[in-house]
Amino acid sequence: MSLLTIITYLGTFVFALTGAFKARTVKMDIFGGLVLAFATAYGGGTLRDLLIGIKPVNWINDNIALILVFAGTAFTFLLKENLNRFKRTVFYTDAMGLG
Repeated sequence: MSLLTIITYLGTFVFALTGAFKARTVKMDIFGGLVLAFATAYGGGTLRDLLIGIKPVNWINDNIALILVFAGTAFTFLLKENLNRFKRTVFYTDAMGLG
């Protein structure tokens, strides 16, 4: 596994955390959190692939990244922390994902 692949998986996981944390702040259930985590983790890459004509899109054949989205959502919804602490966490995870 190359360094670029590891960075890609880390970014996918962090963006899934960001979406799931945001779902927790607006009191969504776990399914809503999963949808939001999936959208934030794969939204930009899917749009990029569609615009440049790559078919099928990248996440269709990547089961590891899909498992990372499920794991990030489960991790977020299993935490029983105060939701005010999530605002800072969402900010930091979003910054890490963009980096």
